Amino acid sequence: MKRSAFCPILCLFCFLLGGCFNVREPEPPETAGGWTSPTETNILLDNLRTAITGLNATNYERCFVPVGYRFIPEPLTPGVASGVFDNWGVQEERIYLTNLKSSTANNNGNSLAFTGKQEIYFNTDSLELTARYNLNLVHQDAAFPHYQFLGSMRMILVRRQNEWYIQSWQDNRLSDSLCWTDLKKYFFAP
Repeated sequence: MKRSAFCPILCLFCFLLGGCFNVREPEPPETAGGWTSPTETNILLDNLRTAITGLNATNYERCFVPVGYRFIPEPLTPGVASGVFDNWGVQEERIYLTNLKSSTANNNGNSLAFTGKQEIYFNTDSLELTARYNLNLVHQDAAFPHYQFLGSMRMILVRRQNEWYIQSWQDNRLSDSLCWTDLKKYFFAP
């Protein structure tokens, strides 16, 4: 008798417990904090632009290969010979962006534009990307009163598990203005 009374109670309990869990619509993939899976090189550049202008160090770091990334600085930048870029990797990229963020107001008004973009494929999973950039940053570090950075970049992009990453980044100055190397050098150790 005890067993026959227990079964309906257990069934009722399971039925009521099932109502506690509702099925919901899955979130679209692009809502992961401004990050979209970089299945195309344009998406990777958009992620890079969004991470830099929003000063999001986590998403910025996700743009690079986790192991083996290399930054090649503009050779004419003062102080480059001091060796600050000798072992520059993903961790140094994160430090520079985090330091930059600490010198920037929340409503920053930063912008980054890429022009003249060209891609040369080595194979289906790697390519060379060249582009000019115009980076405008609104920061509050009075010791570094520079807000516009112009140059060109040469990146080697690789695809791993259907997502593109930056494997190397070479910076080049286009004019007398400061370039990205100057920015990274200053905010790595302000």
